Amino acid sequence: MRRVSEEGTMDGPKEWKQRRGHHRGKVISPLLANLYLSKIDHEMARLGHEMVRYADDSVIPCRNEEEAKRALKK
Repeated sequence: MRRVSEEGTMDGPKEWKQRRGHHRGKVISPLLANLYLSKIDHEMARLGHEMVRYADDSVIPCRNEEEAKRALKK
């Protein structure tokens, strides 16, 4: 992971390096997101909320604003 983290990111002919964290466009990003979000996904399911994920994006569908507020509090 360190090697992937330290690699630069190409933007056309230019290369730039992230000072902290991981650039979202790196191939490791979805893997790290799945490792991290898996625990949250299971916890939200335990609390009765569905969590829809695609790679490093996630959505918690709610029927109304009140339900959304309850989901955020949990």
